[in-house]
Amino acid sequence: MGIKYYLKNCFLLLIPVVIWNILFRPYSPEIFHGDAYWNNIPLFIKWPENILMIFVLILPMFMPLKVKKRSQKTGLILYLAGLSVYLLAWRPLVLYPEGSWCNKPAGFFTLAISLLFILTGIGLIGDRLSFKIRYNRMIYILLSCLYVLIHISHYFIFNSSN
Repeated sequence: MGIKYYLKNCFLLLIPVVIWNILFRPYSPEIFHGDAYWNNIPLFIKWPENILMIFVLILPMFMPLKVKKRSQKTGLILYLAGLSVYLLAWRPLVLYPEGSWCNKPAGFFTLAISLLFILTGIGLIGDRLSFKIRYNRMIYILLSCLYVLIHISHYFIFNSSN
């Protein structure tokens, strides 16, 4: 196995989301910004959210990117649907950051649920790891679900304190 084997991994699927967030976060509503984002969030939310985010971002680096099996094709469809909705959901956040879509749960939940589709799709595509260790794709999918659930909790805590 050459270096290409290790470079062609599921992290490539996260790159559009990461780049999109970097490019458009400065134009988004207050909840998406650094200091405001973590203001009044208790440690029992901060720590798990950050730790799970690290796992959700790093684990795909060790998942070979192949779409051959039926479950992987289903994962690709989920991923593409989630990515499409995610990118479209950012449009009102950037164009109308003070609008009702951005300041009500609908805007945030659309991002969170589309992110769940993206991550679940990646979990279905990455059905094994690139090194010899026992692995089940449900590990990544469950970590992703837990991350999104805590991320949504973060939103409710942020909104209730502001």
